[in-house]
Amino acid sequence: MKYTSSAASEPEDKRVLTESVLIESLKQLKDDPELKQNIRDAQLSLFFMMDVNKKGYLQSDDVRRGFGNIGVADPEFTKRAFEAMDVDHKGLISPDQFIDAYLDFIFSEDENSPNTYLWGPLR
Repeated sequence: MKYTSSAASEPEDKRVLTESVLIESLKQLKDDPELKQNIRDAQLSLFFMMDVNKKGYLQSDDVRRGFGNIGVADPEFTKRAFEAMDVDHKGLISPDQFIDAYLDFIFSEDENSPNTYLWGPLR
């Protein structure tokens, strides 16, 4: 399993994806172009599922509805997440902005990044 390389020493039938294995694997693979492309593809699919009107961009209602559908329903949170993704302050989220925010959420070590809580407060 390429994306859990830190567990490679375990027999394949004993490999378990734990939090520590995932974190270590992401650290090892954060610059892997194949991993980033796989993440981009998955996020692009999510973007287009949220773009129910097929406009090619997301507005705040799209983000609120999409996040609500995955269980993040706090309107103050979704407003902050939208504002973090809307880096050019046009009130629209492009596919690239959406993907870049997610990549920052996954790979950034900057605790002050506006994308730190992109997918909801982690507990």
